[in-house]
Amino acid sequence: MNNLRKSLGTLVVDLLITDLQRQGITFAGGESYSVRQIEGALQKTFGQDGGELLMDMVSKSLQEL
Repeated sequence: MNNLRKSLGTLVVDLLITDLQRQGITFAGGESYSVRQIEGALQKTFGQDGGELLMDMVSKSLQEL
């Protein structure tokens, strides 16, 4: 998620993290989540198109690691 800060900004990424945490996806610890789980959580908040767009951005960010 930190890689997304460059394109989305700190405030937006912090809001994304907060929203995902409300939906049970945590970032502290060794938990892992499937792409489908994360995309589903994003779609609940941002709708089908917004969730897919953000998931694409997350996927690209992970590929840069």
